Amino acid sequence: MKKTITVVTGGHGGMGKAICKELGKTSAIVLAGRNLAKMETAKAELDELGVESYCCKTDIADRAQVQALADYAASLGDVLQVIHTSGVSPSDTATETSLKSTRSARSIWSRHSIRCWPMAGEAEDEEGEFFRAGLAYAMSKKFVIYFTQKNVSRFAEKHCRILSISPGCYLTPMHQKLIDNQPETAENQLELIPAGRWGYPYEMGALTAFLCSSGAGYINGVDILADGGQNAGIFVPQI
Repeated sequence: MKKTITVVTGGHGGMGKAICKELGKTSAIVLAGRNLAKMETAKAELDELGVESYCCKTDIADRAQVQALADYAASLGDVLQVIHTSGVSPSDTATETSLKSTRSARSIWSRHSIRCWPMAGEAEDEEGEFFRAGLAYAMSKKFVIYFTQKNVSRFAEKHCRILSISPGCYLTPMHQKLIDNQPETAENQLELIPAGRWGYPYEMGALTAFLCSSGAGYINGVDILADGGQNAGIFVPQI
């Protein structure tokens, strides 16, 4: 019997690693990303937990490298799930990079019968560029949701599901950069979260594992909002 394989782009990051730990309980993991050193560090951590894992240096903006990743993963076993967690933060990423990273925002492709804008103007100063980068980041997330909905039928023909997750603010190294570089922004953000705290990466791991399970087999083509109630608190008048 062939082993099952889960491919995780950005699996060395905060949420990515948490997802690897959770899905690694039932599947071998292929870590994919541009930073081989960080992937090898993550792999060592997974090894200590008894998770079978492999590293594949990949720039997901390069179609040829993505194809090479797909071929490598398929050579190891039956690819059951592909989880994209690679992403960027507006706290330390330029506008153009945020837009280019659109396709790498968090999304899930899963098989388990079924299982899981151009910017006008120039930045006048550092604050202006941060605003533009934040806007580009938000736009990229909206595109991922649209892409998920747009591909439901195409994936269903392959007996697959496609989902996206909007994770809100989680205590990852990336989010820590926002806290460090833009403390006032982070403080204002925290005040808007009804849960009164940042999310924990392990919570994203548990959510993703559920979405990839047979119990979630009828959930398809939607975005899962896991933000501690932030959007509801902002956009819906509360009782």
